[in-house]
Amino acid sequence: MEEGNEIYEALGRYWLSSLGIQVGVTPETIWAQKNNKVIQLSLLHGGYFNDIVSHFDHYFESVHPKVVNDFLLVDFSKVKFHNLVGFDLIPIMFPALSEPISTTQQYLEFADLKNGDVCLDLGAYAGVSSILMKEEVGNKGVVVAVEADAYTLPCLRRNIKNYFESCGKTIELVEAAVWNHNDGISFNSHGNMGSGGYEGGSGGLVNSCTISEIVEKFKLNKLDFVKCDVEGAEGVIFDDFKVFERLKPKVIIEVHEGHRPDKLVEIFSSNGFFCEIIDQKGCDFPLVQCKPSSI
Repeated sequence: MEEGNEIYEALGRYWLSSLGIQVGVTPETIWAQKNNKVIQLSLLHGGYFNDIVSHFDHYFESVHPKVVNDFLLVDFSKVKFHNLVGFDLIPIMFPALSEPISTTQQYLEFADLKNGDVCLDLGAYAGVSSILMKEEVGNKGVVVAVEADAYTLPCLRRNIKNYFESCGKTIELVEAAVWNHNDGISFNSHGNMGSGGYEGGSGGLVNSCTISEIVEKFKLNKLDFVKCDVEGAEGVIFDDFKVFERLKPKVIIEVHEGHRPDKLVEIFSSNGFFCEIIDQKGCDFPLVQCKPSSI
């Protein structure tokens, strides 16, 4: 593997050296190496490479690596099945980066789900969080996965199907972007965890829906937990707050660049929720945890 000098310059020689990381490129991929451990990513997803370098162990240890010559390789450069560490129900098909179990465990510790609970997974990606929620709530409970990325959806559909065939449990799916209206929005489909919607622009148009419309579609008369990882849509989706006022679920929100955690805290706390801003494992984006004051 030849070192990529241009990438060294871009990321900073001193920073990489201090982390014990070497980097390199091939015509189609970019890789990071730490000792004999290697993570490979498609050049199309090079924008996520800083995250890989900054949280190398978090991503490397999320899946079982392949042995290639004298190296342990985690290959996120293409759509493929991975065996997640700490998750033995089924192999998971990812469009690119994995969803480390440690992240979902942080959600579930806060949710404290029980058999028969009802959950929304807003920004479901490949479906790991949805599957683990369903394991907690059982067949008497309901999990609705919401995802809009055209490149990610085939993986999500496949994982939901494989989970049903293996475990006999159903996850509901909404193929749309959660937003504050149902008129459709522009959407940047990256086939990775950073895909998101926005008003106007040149991205492809996708269906949109409000949280209230999801609740109405599945005739949910209770809602216990909402996971929200919607790549910036957290700035608009809570314009529709009726569901939270009426059903009072616990909510956990990943807050993305350009949005203020304290603003979300203000929205929820002014409506009777107790809120806390916490660090997220393996990610620089904070989490806002909100629960009804009555709990």
